[in-house]
Amino acid sequence: MQRLFRLIEYLRGRRLAITADDLAEELGVSTRTIYRDVGALQSTGAPINGEAGVGYMLDPSYHLPPIMFEPDEVQALLAGLRIAATATDDDLAAAGARAETKIRAVLYDQALARADRSPYVAPFMAEDMNLRDHHRTIRKACEERRKLKMEIGDKGKALTTRTIWPIALLPWQSVWTFYAWCELREYHRHFRVSRIKGLVTLEDRFPDTPDSDVKEMAKRFSSSQT
Repeated sequence: MQRLFRLIEYLRGRRLAITADDLAEELGVSTRTIYRDVGALQSTGAPINGEAGVGYMLDPSYHLPPIMFEPDEVQALLAGLRIAATATDDDLAAAGARAETKIRAVLYDQALARADRSPYVAPFMAEDMNLRDHHRTIRKACEERRKLKMEIGDKGKALTTRTIWPIALLPWQSVWTFYAWCELREYHRHFRVSRIKGLVTLEDRFPDTPDSDVKEMAKRFSSSQT
């Protein structure tokens, strides 16, 4: 049963058809198993379109009923929610609390007991609530592709006013930084959230480009640390 859920969840995350061979490689099973599992799902009413030798695609309107989480998945989710609650902003903290309630509601007794023993503790980000407000402003601007106007003071230097294109938030050595294109300097750079003195969201939006793709930025950042 768990394999069937994995298969349908994988199909849900794709916009294009995928062959049985590729599905088999991704899920670590044989192609014959994929054919059998797709047939089993189709027989239960799952709207999987396609055929052997061509590829399969799930109707994007299809929604799964609630499913059970594996034990390690629960621990990963709870750890992430606790970090979000203490180290990001109040909106995400509230959303995280709601999500944890939903997760715990579907856990059986043994899984719930294990969740209660989770060893992860995340300390509060800072006493200065402005940091949490700035974090929320930057996060929303990243999501909406909106430019920000900020006043920032580099260590030992006077304040400067910059218009930036915020792309990603990154924790770095116990502090939050964010990656952005700076219109003043005309290059990408990292800024420390704690050095922001003023921050305003502008109506102007910036375009999606390869340099504004968070996944690609994360790959470049990771490779630069090795």
